[in-house]
Amino acid sequence: MLGGGGGPSTDTTKLARLARIPRLYRLIRILRMVKMLRVFRKSSEFRDWIESFDFNAGLLRMLKVMTLTFFLIHIMTCFWYLAATFEENLYRTWVGERVIVDSSQMYKYLNSFYWAFQTITTVGYGDFVISTPLEHVFAIFWMMIGVNFYAFTIANVSSIIASLDS
Repeated sequence: MLGGGGGPSTDTTKLARLARIPRLYRLIRILRMVKMLRVFRKSSEFRDWIESFDFNAGLLRMLKVMTLTFFLIHIMTCFWYLAATFEENLYRTWVGERVIVDSSQMYKYLNSFYWAFQTITTVGYGDFVISTPLEHVFAIFWMMIGVNFYAFTIANVSSIIASLDS
């Protein structure tokens, strides 16, 4: 039918759009978590607690960089799986390509973490197939962050080593 009289295909389209609402809610919750981290970072009690350990300044910087790195990898891990869930057919995404659609959430998280970690470290074994345009966008974005991460890490490690020598 050319006129689009509200047949079964439009009903399934409406249902598919309604199914995306919980996914958007999860995205908003993730963004709120980032805002909460900013508040936590500015907390003077937390800063005082860290300073009570009397770490070497270089070691403390290294721990901050590692913590931030794993936090960013965790966030990208969540976004990578979220990108797959935006598709109507999960079997046409990286989740379907890896045949883990019916696996546990922890196993899917582990696969997402593996992808995020190997991408940011520029290892990229090639065992993940990017299937959708949204996955391409996320992968390109994460690769750009990975290049900057490498430059930042090398600069920080060099600076830490220089400060330890003095």
